[in-house]
Amino acid sequence: LNINLIDFTRKFIGKTDCVICTSNNLYNKYKNYSKKMFLVPSGVDLKKFNLLKKIKYKNNVYIRKKPTIGFIGSVSYILDFQLINKVASANPEYDFVFVGPKYQEVNSFKLSPNIHFQNQVSHDEIPFILNSFDIGMLPYKVNDFTNKVYPFKVNEYLAVGLPVISTKTL
Repeated sequence: LNINLIDFTRKFIGKTDCVICTSNNLYNKYKNYSKKMFLVPSGVDLKKFNLLKKIKYKNNVYIRKKPTIGFIGSVSYILDFQLINKVASANPEYDFVFVGPKYQEVNSFKLSPNIHFQNQVSHDEIPFILNSFDIGMLPYKVNDFTNKVYPFKVNEYLAVGLPVISTKTL
């Protein structure tokens, strides 16, 4: 079976009652294939994320003396570990902390000693963890997939007042 995924997606969209996109790029790519396509950007619960300002979270998260550049989310193939390692190695005065489930084995990379991993936490804990970061990061690989997603975590980073550094995917 040789089905072109783009053609299949267009035909599928044409048969739906409505389509909701959270990404501008995805919306723009397919908007001509459905009369009922809506762009609904991701939001954030500001009350939940704005309760605390720079309170250090002490439960199972790396509390460091160095400034912390942090990422909350899945450690997976969409993260650019070559870039992350290069940036971390060039900036030993910072700790780079990743909090979330690991879907990619990172042991195959010889990682800089200032890169650290923490297991997944409940969503209720995320505001506390973000408040222990100094900078939020979105170190995604740049490709067709990442250019079509909207990283929800950017809203959470901004809601707690974090500056955000990112590869060019937004």
